[in-house]
Amino acid sequence: MKESLGPPLEWSPEGGCSRRAFIRNMTVGWGSLALLAGISAAGLMRFLLPNVLYEPPMSFKAGLPEEYPEGVTPIPGRNVFIVREGKSFHAISSICTHLRCQVTHVRGGFQCPCHGSQFDVQGNVKKGAAPKPLDWYEVALAENGEIRVNMKRRVRPGSRAVLMT
Repeated sequence: MKESLGPPLEWSPEGGCSRRAFIRNMTVGWGSLALLAGISAAGLMRFLLPNVLYEPPMSFKAGLPEEYPEGVTPIPGRNVFIVREGKSFHAISSICTHLRCQVTHVRGGFQCPCHGSQFDVQGNVKKGAAPKPLDWYEVALAENGEIRVNMKRRVRPGSRAVLMT
């Protein structure tokens, strides 16, 4: 007795496979093969495409020092505040150190609207769930006289750059 590896094909009474069953089985077989080839091609194309995050540059020019009023100025789309104190400037992160929410400038410092963390004007934690102070970034004067903020380089809190004469 022969062992079967699966369900038998439809056999005609004459002992062979009917034309209809043969065409259906061939269609299913070739369709499965085409589907497998398509999935493999899609996987290969995904592998060949680069995994790039399109984020804004970490170092950017933020305008002329004369354009900034005294106090805190948020920089839209950059997650940073530029603070002017007379002729000196510094940059503080606008990202809360708790869960990376966007903090807002309030009287006397900064506040996270998500979980209530509060920071003083230096970025130090006053209250809330934030585990550490806000980051400070390097600020310098670019060749063309604009303020250059480098978010790749963190500096010691309290560091200020004198950018005006």
